Amino acid sequence: MSNLYIIGAGCSRNYSSDQNIITDLSPPLNEDFFKMAKLVLAKTGMRYDENFMEDINALLKKLSKLYGLDSNLSMLDSEKLNLEDVMTILDVDYKMFSSLYININKNQSSPHLKLLIDLLVRTLDYALKGDCCRKHNKIVQKMKKNDLILNYNYDMLFDIPLLNSKKFTHEGYKINFYRTYNKGEWNKIKESPSNITMLKLHGSVNWIRCDICGSILNLGHDKVDGLFGYIPFTCPKCKSNDSHTSRMIIPPLQVKDYSDKDIAYLWLKADSMLSDIDNITIIGYSFSPSDYASTSLYRRYASNRNIEPSICLVSPTNRLVDRISDLFNVSPEVISQYSFDDYLETL
Repeated sequence: MSNLYIIGAGCSRNYSSDQNIITDLSPPLNEDFFKMAKLVLAKTGMRYDENFMEDINALLKKLSKLYGLDSNLSMLDSEKLNLEDVMTILDVDYKMFSSLYININKNQSSPHLKLLIDLLVRTLDYALKGDCCRKHNKIVQKMKKNDLILNYNYDMLFDIPLLNSKKFTHEGYKINFYRTYNKGEWNKIKESPSNITMLKLHGSVNWIRCDICGSILNLGHDKVDGLFGYIPFTCPKCKSNDSHTSRMIIPPLQVKDYSDKDIAYLWLKADSMLSDIDNITIIGYSFSPSDYASTSLYRRYASNRNIEPSICLVSPTNRLVDRISDLFNVSPEVISQYSFDDYLETL
């Protein structure tokens, strides 16, 4: 019997390490991303990267005008700012009112949006420095052959223990990587079947695409972003530099763009694989009503079933229980509810 694990940002929030170098820094959520990003900008060597900070200061000036805030790092503590709203406003502002977008290139995203994605990846890098999380390891140990993970997180908190467990290989991503980076070299991925499938429906911090030749590259197994900003990048296929690459990440816009054909394929794969699922464990995913792709995915799953699935909800709230009951067409009484720590005790 196959199990489904639905993983959201609330699961990453449970990461802990004694090696984190920045006090109070945690894996960011939508509502506190800018507070976490401020800690990284203020307390790491990033502040000495002149080109990057020049772009950050331009972003701060843009946000100060849009939100009526002072254009310095302290503005990032404002309760007005959350990542989804800011990214959506910047995207709309660029596509509706930018002459660069209207007159030159409608295929490019806002430079401010691209910068925020880069800042998000860097913030995750620092928030997740340290050893693999024992809590995530414990969840991975529970997983077994034919299980499916729908992971909405960009980070690698599940990737690393899964790969180390030998239950999971690159085949389990269902992404056709051209090469993977390891110990300073680009290596061809060894094709071997994966017992577990993990579909990262919003992309991953370690996936990039060369915009020149279209190759999809995997930056390797480390949580730390080992290429951009640290060592020169050259595409292993066409030899282009990092100015011609893009991260395979779906930004947290209110209306998300799933036009990337490789990411869209993951959603189609999820839809087909859900038919075999009877048991569902949900950890840290909020089921936002604005994420229409997920709403459609789970309503399709429920509409094709005659029997209620077994659902385990970790870190529940009343609103979330009602939302899941509606989406999966089950009565709230059949949803098992646990705190994160209590759930770990059941494993």
